[in-house]
Amino acid sequence: MDSELLQLDSPFANFTRRTFIGVVLTAIVAGIVTLVLTIAIDKVVLQPVMCSEAASCTQSANVSFHIASIIAAILAVVMLVQASVYRPLLVGLAVTISLWSIYGAFLSKVAWPIQLLLLTILSILAYLAFTWILRTYNLIVALVATALLAALALLVTNL
Repeated sequence: MDSELLQLDSPFANFTRRTFIGVVLTAIVAGIVTLVLTIAIDKVVLQPVMCSEAASCTQSANVSFHIASIIAAILAVVMLVQASVYRPLLVGLAVTISLWSIYGAFLSKVAWPIQLLLLTILSILAYLAFTWILRTYNLIVALVATALLAALALLVTNL
């Protein structure tokens, strides 16, 4: 009974092995879904509908990535809830914001297998980092640390 009281006094939500595995699997699925949807939306929807000989489609891949990122984040939030992650919506939002400009910055310049590998690795790192930061019970500390990390990620990708 005393051990239960000690766990309640912790300033952090539990981060069990099950949660860790769930976060890693969520990140892998989110990375794969994001890239597959990016390519599909770009090739099947945006280029045929919006691009013509007169209009250039230089930004269609970036727009496709943004749409795919939002869809993958919704899926990821559901998976994070199943993995018992504390504040899953904030984790999904923070990861989406921090990886927002990654495709235009350098992922679009490499072949798709490398894109898949890099996006999956970056997703795993981002989901683990934000899950770890946001597990504190102090909301102000969690939001400030999350905002700083997301701003740092955006700054690095926009250099």
